[in-house]
Amino acid sequence: MHPKHLTPWMILSGLALTMFLAVGQQGAGSGRRVDDSALKNAGQSGDEWLSYGRTPGEMRYSPLNQINAGNVSRLGLAWSYEVATGGGNQEATPLVWNGNLYAISNWSVVFAVDARTGKERWRWDPEVNRPAVGPRICCGVVNRGLALYHGMIIAPVIDGRLEALDAETGKVVWEARVAFPQENYTVTMAPRIAKGKVIIGVSGSEYPVRGYFSAFDADTGRLAWKFYTVPGDPSKPFENPALKKAAETWDGEWWKLGGGATVWDGMAYDPEADLIYVGTGNGGPWPEALRHSKGKDNLFVASILAVRPETGELKWYFQPVPGDSWDYDSVQQLLLADITIKGQPRRVLMQANKDGFYYVIDRVTGQFISGQPFARVTWARGLNEATGRPIVNPEAHYGAEPVSIAPSAGGAHNWSPMSFNPATGLVYIPSNLSSTQTLALDTKFEYHPDRKNIGINRAAAPAGGGQAAGTDTASKTPPSPPAIGPEPVEGQRGVLLAWDPVTQKERWRVNGGGPTGGGTVTTAGNLVFQVVPDGRLMAYSADKGEKLLEIQTGLRGGMGPPVTYMLDGKQYISFMGGTGQVLNPTPGVTPANATAPRAPKLLTFVIDGKAAMPVDKPTVTTLLGTGVKGYSDTQVNNPYGLAIGPDGALYFCDLDNQRIRRLDLASKQVTTVAGSGQRGYQGDGGPAVNASLSAPHELAFDSKGDLYFAERDNHVVRKVDMKTGIISTVAGTGTAGYSGDGGPGAQAQLRQPHCVVFDRDGTLLICDLGNLRIRRLHPDTGVIETYAGTGEAKMPPEGAAARGTALNGPRTLALASNGDLYIALREGNAIYRIDRATETLHKIAGTGENGFSGDGGPALAAKFGGSASGNAARLAGPKGLALSPDGELFVADTESHAIRRIDLKTEIISTVLGTGEMGDGPEPDPLHAKLNRPHAVLFANGVLYVADSEAHRIRVLR
Repeated sequence: MHPKHLTPWMILSGLALTMFLAVGQQGAGSGRRVDDSALKNAGQSGDEWLSYGRTPGEMRYSPLNQINAGNVSRLGLAWSYEVATGGGNQEATPLVWNGNLYAISNWSVVFAVDARTGKERWRWDPEVNRPAVGPRICCGVVNRGLALYHGMIIAPVIDGRLEALDAETGKVVWEARVAFPQENYTVTMAPRIAKGKVIIGVSGSEYPVRGYFSAFDADTGRLAWKFYTVPGDPSKPFENPALKKAAETWDGEWWKLGGGATVWDGMAYDPEADLIYVGTGNGGPWPEALRHSKGKDNLFVASILAVRPETGELKWYFQPVPGDSWDYDSVQQLLLADITIKGQPRRVLMQANKDGFYYVIDRVTGQFISGQPFARVTWARGLNEATGRPIVNPEAHYGAEPVSIAPSAGGAHNWSPMSFNPATGLVYIPSNLSSTQTLALDTKFEYHPDRKNIGINRAAAPAGGGQAAGTDTASKTPPSPPAIGPEPVEGQRGVLLAWDPVTQKERWRVNGGGPTGGGTVTTAGNLVFQVVPDGRLMAYSADKGEKLLEIQTGLRGGMGPPVTYMLDGKQYISFMGGTGQVLNPTPGVTPANATAPRAPKLLTFVIDGKAAMPVDKPTVTTLLGTGVKGYSDTQVNNPYGLAIGPDGALYFCDLDNQRIRRLDLASKQVTTVAGSGQRGYQGDGGPAVNASLSAPHELAFDSKGDLYFAERDNHVVRKVDMKTGIISTVAGTGTAGYSGDGGPGAQAQLRQPHCVVFDRDGTLLICDLGNLRIRRLHPDTGVIETYAGTGEAKMPPEGAAARGTALNGPRTLALASNGDLYIALREGNAIYRIDRATETLHKIAGTGENGFSGDGGPALAAKFGGSASGNAARLAGPKGLALSPDGELFVADTESHAIRRIDLKTEIISTVLGTGEMGDGPEPDPLHAKLNRPHAVLFANGVLYVADSEAHRIRVLR
């Protein structure tokens, strides 16, 4: 239109539109414009955190150095903000721009707060239809982050929407649809920006889905292109030439099962190369045999793709795990760096893969440069030095016979962000260096379009973590394939690993962390900040790994990665954590919490911060069980002993189901470790899941990860080798009696053994309750002896030697970190401590009389084993003990229907759960919730797990 034809109203309308677009693109206040140029140059300043990995190359390195090795110990809380009610882990990386901090929490609730004070600016809830969407979510109600562009916050919604929100007000600017939950897709990843496009992928490979990622115009939300990661029905035109070629790597009618390869985490962008890099997930179903593609690569499953951001054209790909059958997604962080290798500068892409190998790839050409195992690996013998293709161990290809494989499905490294420091040349990787999974093909697999189709036989328990093994065979589990990678160190599993990508060697490691939860950021202050999944904020020297800071936040779980920024001349560290109430998406199942004791919070730290750490009111929830006895994924029947395994799962004795079972605290998946459900004593030398048990009471793991448990009514202690799944008897003959001291444990007689605990020297302590003794088994030699007790039902005098002194009903043991041993005497109605240094007995609680009294006073004056109404109790003494790192002893006061706490510093006792009357609930107030004969307690992950035995529940006190 020629200017002379413009009318005044047209001019005004045009000005209004121009002003509207300017506001939409500039956003709040006078902040600098966040466009492609700003994102490209984000690494030059540490003042803000503008994208998920801070820079397009996702190094998570900050040039800030105000906080450094000399003053980091002065770090304190500046402010805190309650994020939301929760519903899962806080996996999001916050963004910081224009004095505001932006983040996303469970159910995709987005918020903005003042980055100086934590004061809320705005909050936006997409109002997800939780009952409808919940059952479609594969792996947790989580979101990993946001994107920032042209004054808008780009937010993924777990139900498949993509929203652009005005950064100043939180109001919706545009909305797009990435996927539909009705098709079993969800969206959990952080979107990335490349050349004015929002790039985002979908989750859900355990469902029968076809993975893809899409690009949307960042200003309008209009779909620009979509890239499918596996080929579709070959009778129809392929979406692009790359998929036509990929179809040659599949067989059968794979497209009817979806194929998997979803895109839910790792992306990076190189503006110079004009390439966006994308990691893809596992194949679906897991076993390649069920995808009818045995021996085929199945492109682009478990791959790294490089595509043009404007068109989605594939330029190159690299496949770390061809034909993946082990759930080894390649979606882990893709980190871009410029490093010198063999004297030559290289522009590289790096990944610490779930499969245990650290890959270095030329990011321009896709050429493999190097790769070495940074964790224990058995699925492959190594990598081809020229191509990087894995040399797969033949034994790793499982069938109906279960096979033990390392790493586990959780991976050596998963979504927990790593970071790269250019000054040290090191990558800091939260890792699990020694994990395994036992896999077996589901020979009865049937395809179901509306639910998960994993194809793994879950009837047996996993070996040391991960997924379950098959049990449709009576033969022994084949041995694990030969291992490569670093030798595991006893007591080390979750670590922070400093890795040199040039030499492909470890430089240092420290305990703490793991492949999921928390994460790292490294700075020019020669620091690595790590948020540990148990709720701690740590700082280490970047070059040597010296611990410089440790702060326990009290959040205890659900932790997200840290960011750092500078505002008004002060450097801050921020992160989120806590899960709040985790709802099992299955309709009718009781709400459950995995680990976290606190409502989700955003915490921000600064040098000399003085704010008090926020504390929430304790609550109790049901983790497993419906209140009705039974045997199912949601039911238990009189749960007793509890233990956290090396894999982080909760193992428990399901006493009246005659089984040992495992609860994955992340997925809530329940599997059987030992016991067929038939009461009896048989099965030694065969699979533990086929064995008959009789009243398994308590359990413990040794340093190798093998499981031991006491069987009361079989009068034995048995062991499950968690690598082979084979069960054997290590103490007891199956006949009640007392004999065998000084000889093999398997030839000795026990009488109603109730508990097992490993001492610091690796010996197994056994509560031989019916013989009124504590026996000690030396696993290396198999020899058994009496450690304490004489067989007489007498109370020990104060200060008496543990050896040769009578014990009246040793029911349960708890081992302190200093080696002291706490003993609950059931018939004696008291608790004693064996001093490790002097091996003498000291009474710490209980008068010896039945009752329910003493709260608020000395534990020595307290009574156990009587209800509040004074009803008579049977076998009245305490039956469960657990120690916390803070010097607290928790007591299952079974016949008082209560859990009590003894502060070992002040020796004061109090009730923390229960009313003293028998009942079932209500929740969540712990002091108004009734219990029904709780028998066991376990303090782990910052929470107290309670076996509320005759309420047929496992509860969690947070």
